[in-house]
Amino acid sequence: MMTRDEFSEIAAILQECWDKMIFTKEKFDIWYKHLQDLDFEVAKKAVNRLVLNCKYTPTIAHIREEYENICPQKPYAGYREL
Repeated sequence: MMTRDEFSEIAAILQECWDKMIFTKEKFDIWYKHLQDLDFEVAKKAVNRLVLNCKYTPTIAHIREEYENICPQKPYAGYREL
């Protein structure tokens, strides 16, 4: 599970690499809510891959998809099989 401080690192990467990505307090809270269940190191790796490969500003879904591409066998903390 990712801490707020860890997510701050990810938010900083996103803001530096995409001009339109500005994290207000509200936006930070929403993104953190939807990504906090991910492992920080894997999520950071996913974001760094998106920096290299994503032409447009990434979404929460892009990060989660890239996370799954990196470690498909490692479900995130909030994963529950239906």
